[in-house]
Amino acid sequence: FAQGWIWNFYGPIAVVVERVLKWDDNTLALLANWGPFSYFLGFLPTTWLMDHKGARPALVAGAVLCFAAAAGKLAAPVDASRACLAGAQAGQMLNGLAGPVGMGVGPVLSAAWFPPHERTTATSFAAMFNILGNAVFMVVGARVVPNTDPATGKGASAADVERNLRRYQWM
Repeated sequence: FAQGWIWNFYGPIAVVVERVLKWDDNTLALLANWGPFSYFLGFLPTTWLMDHKGARPALVAGAVLCFAAAAGKLAAPVDASRACLAGAQAGQMLNGLAGPVGMGVGPVLSAAWFPPHERTTATSFAAMFNILGNAVFMVVGARVVPNTDPATGKGASAADVERNLRRYQWM
């Protein structure tokens, strides 16, 4: 859930981020694509880790990568600086490296913890939660960082958006 949540950070607030942080569509596309790029780099080491060391070390590594991804975004300033963009890219890349754990550990856990007649259900729940994290953030992001001021219906001020972005980062 957390890996999908973190990965879908910028998509729901793209309009606001383009306006306030001065990022363009290409920058936002790159941020979204760090997930698949990093996934490709991380799937073989993750597979090896799960096969040779078990699910626990893989889950710990995935949790550490998700934490580092969130911390990278939090450490960066929320402004139109290069440091903000660098923190965002580092965070997205680290979270993408956690993707193979979030998306691939379900069958391993199902085989270890559930009897054969329950494994299909357990695996489908594990697969569902990564996507559910992604979906929930679509709703949460638009609510926490609205493009308009809910009270007036006009465009939110840059200061309000920056405050909302900082609050959004802590989620």
